[in-house]
Amino acid sequence: MFEWFSLAASLEVWKTNYCRADFTRCARFEASARGRPVAPNLLPNGSLLRKPGART
Repeated sequence: MFEWFSLAASLEVWKTNYCRADFTRCARFEASARGRPVAPNLLPNGSLLRKPGART
């Protein structure tokens, strides 16, 4: 997920809200803790990040 962010400021928002605050509400953490694979484009809020230019 992290390599998809071109702006460090965007990544800092995610890290502050999910990694440094209450990481237990992070969808990536939850999936990992349950032994499920974590999609590289899974955002901490549970939505999926689309690559720029990708079709919906």
